[in-house]
Amino acid sequence: MRKPNRSYRRYQQIAELVNTAVREKADMLVMPEACTPKEWLPTLARTCEKNHLAVVTGVEHIIEDNCVYNLTAVILPYEEKWTGQWHSVILYHSKNHFAPEEKRMIESLHLRAMEGIESSEAKCDAKYELYSWNGFWFTVYCCFELTSIRDRSIFQSYIDAVIAVEWNHDVNYYSNIIESLSRDIHCYCIQTNTSEYGDSRITKPSKTENKDILRIKGGSNATAHVGTIDLEQLREFQMKAYSGQKEDKTFKPTPPDFDYKGAYERRKGTMFECFCAKKKAD
Repeated sequence: MRKPNRSYRRYQQIAELVNTAVREKADMLVMPEACTPKEWLPTLARTCEKNHLAVVTGVEHIIEDNCVYNLTAVILPYEEKWTGQWHSVILYHSKNHFAPEEKRMIESLHLRAMEGIESSEAKCDAKYELYSWNGFWFTVYCCFELTSIRDRSIFQSYIDAVIAVEWNHDVNYYSNIIESLSRDIHCYCIQTNTSEYGDSRITKPSKTENKDILRIKGGSNATAHVGTIDLEQLREFQMKAYSGQKEDKTFKPTPPDFDYKGAYERRKGTMFECFCAKKKAD
């Protein structure tokens, strides 16, 4: 309705999430879909570079010439090699598939939902980004994008984690997707949703009784919870053949067609060269 909420209270809520992450010495903060107004991203980026904190957050819908964009911002701090100064870069992902209800609400206001897939040259190939930050390889999906079985499978063997930002009431459906995804892609899955709907979690491809590192729902106050993932443990497991994985039992065995060399390259620090060579060959 072109009446955005820029109240101090809303600013305080987001600031509390960031301050909690800094206070708890977290490496990365993940916030829900449409969480942060675009005007506040530069301030958030400066906080990130000052505290060496990475942030993944949904950006409040942007309206431009009756077109509506749903972006996810990935803010990554880095140290300048020659000067030792810290900076940060803001990278954007445009949501490829709007949810049907989201699109209906937008169109009911005589606006047009601009899906990221429309910018693709082929008009049928959704674009997703592969990030590497401090040796941590991950990708980001925005809510309804996860329902595409083709889209969510493209980075198998290349990533340590899938990050999903959501504003979603269909908790059971997405719970099934995340649990299946963690085993199919064989990686950590970091899902964040609003407290109204819940099921924000960090899960791993492991036994049911210990697959969830963190899982929360509810609450009326803005709060951040911290969970820890072990990249080296995951990679070492993935490098083993089935006989070694069966004996280890730390995680579920890797799925068919999983390339164990990807775990080796990520551990060795040569994943970028390996990925570029494979894409060139394809």
